Amino acid sequence: MKARSLVLALVLVLALIVPSVIQAQDIDTCFGLSESDCEVLNKASGQALMIAENFTMNYGIDLTVTGTPDGDLVFNHTGVGPVAIDATAEFPLSMNLMTDTSFDIAGEADSGAVPFVIYDGILYIQVDEKWGGVNLIEMMNDPEFADQFGMLTDPEALADQFGGDMPEFDEATQEKLMALLSIEGFLNQVRNGDMFEFTVDLGTLIRSPQFSEAITELAAVDESGMAMGVGMLLPMVLQNGVIQVNQRVNSDLGAVDRIEVNIDATINGAMLDPELEEPIVVDFSFWVELSALNDSPVSFEVPADVEMMDPNDANFGF
Repeated sequence: MKARSLVLALVLVLALIVPSVIQAQDIDTCFGLSESDCEVLNKASGQALMIAENFTMNYGIDLTVTGTPDGDLVFNHTGVGPVAIDATAEFPLSMNLMTDTSFDIAGEADSGAVPFVIYDGILYIQVDEKWGGVNLIEMMNDPEFADQFGMLTDPEALADQFGGDMPEFDEATQEKLMALLSIEGFLNQVRNGDMFEFTVDLGTLIRSPQFSEAITELAAVDESGMAMGVGMLLPMVLQNGVIQVNQRVNSDLGAVDRIEVNIDATINGAMLDPELEEPIVVDFSFWVELSALNDSPVSFEVPADVEMMDPNDANFGF
């Protein structure tokens, strides 16, 4: 079974499960938090962008993949700088970030810093000491661009792209799907000081009797047969899979000012390629922190030698 097929099958199962789950009115979405802690988190979520016209953003991405036939992959990317949001502007987002990227793919390594700026609706990037620019407003108004990426803002088009019409669930199927949320050790959330830590243990989910029962119910409404296929193969392919999402609440602001996402997965490589003897290990982490709210105006002096590019040809030298 190829990796792409596995991913598509997993997406299908999640797409079948999620709509039914969110319809449940009696599900504890606090996942172990006390009622008071849950209220603190719910009130703080999304507040930073509601109260801030500008802020300093600091973020990082790390990815390590080992055990693949083409060699190991190590990727790191960081960025820092002011960001401003103006909903009344023709292009509402401005930023002036200094980014730094390094990677090593099967022994081929490279690294470097790249300024990344969005100012007055134009994207500027400096590569090899040369500035290039793309007019984002013109790009968004381009009919060709709209045809290619319009589904990103069209939920119905996006749903069609990833599987068409969703099947209707009978009451029995909905009960089996909702029961997944109560599997001990699958979903858990705790408060650790100002940090709220939410953990999803996929290994616990896919090896539970409730998962098998839910897959059987899904197979009855899934004409493609992928639900049953992934239900049988996923426990053999995914040896370990844990997703952790941490949110830090700034009590002075009443807002979440730091988010961390960590994904650890161990995949039975032999199920994807019989020649693979070692497991494929994936470690991914992303974090973003906001500071200096409403004290980080975006300024940028447009270079005189910017080469403006057609959006269709704008690869910035990469």
